[in-house]
Amino acid sequence: MVIDGRLARGQARRQEILRGAITLIAHQGVSAVTHRAVAEAAGVSAASTTYHFETLDDLLIAAFYEATGQLRAELAELTERASREGADVTEVCGDYAVTMVTDRREATLACMELALAAVRRPGLVPATAALFERLTDLIALYVDDRRDAATIAAAIQGLLLMAFLERDDGVRLRASVVDLLHRYGMHNH
Repeated sequence: MVIDGRLARGQARRQEILRGAITLIAHQGVSAVTHRAVAEAAGVSAASTTYHFETLDDLLIAAFYEATGQLRAELAELTERASREGADVTEVCGDYAVTMVTDRREATLACMELALAAVRRPGLVPATAALFERLTDLIALYVDDRRDAATIAAAIQGLLLMAFLERDDGVRLRASVVDLLHRYGMHNH
């Protein structure tokens, strides 16, 4: 499929806006998000943000899906590769938890901020629920009970939050995630 220049530029501009929103949310929280503030963070005009995202909820939801989609895709690829290669999936998950609070800190913080914002912004609830379901689905591939997968997903989110609050460099976080996964019998498939 050939994409004309205008469509490609529009898609690129939309991605710039989402990256700007994720950065703003990670550094200043959801309450800092306005079309103008996101435009400034993204280096685009305010008209561009309102063109691509009519409402703030539209922008927040798209930013949430963008950030969570990146993280989930990375984790899925790592766990699938580990399983194929016979590596210990629990160790891979522990390593990726460290990545989430170091190299992918911005996306992870934005996801957590947006998930908490869903308490007061009902428009974000479906995106938050979808994130939890996708994470549970991924974990369910490696444990025998879906309820255990949901418990693990919730616990990992709590462990990530504590790592941010405690300014953990990932050492304790990694050990806690690996221990949690072992306790629930996570295994390669």
